Amino acid sequence: MLINAAHFSTEWNDLCGLIKCKDENSFKTIDFGTYSKFLKKEVALDTDGFEKIKNILFEKFNKEYYCFKD
Repeated sequence: MLINAAHFSTEWNDLCGLIKCKDENSFKTIDFGTYSKFLKKEVALDTDGFEKIKNILFEKFNKEYYCFKD
């Protein structure tokens, strides 16, 4: 909801394949290609950014629970 130019919401449920549009017209006209391009441009992290966040989260959980790491 914070990206005003987006015609749909970007939240955790996107990872599950649920796309929530902000209005009916967007729902009727959006296609996967357009949505995919939007996510890559506005939401996605590069590999280094993803690894950094993943490692921070892993270390946080590993302090409280025993975790296996590949």
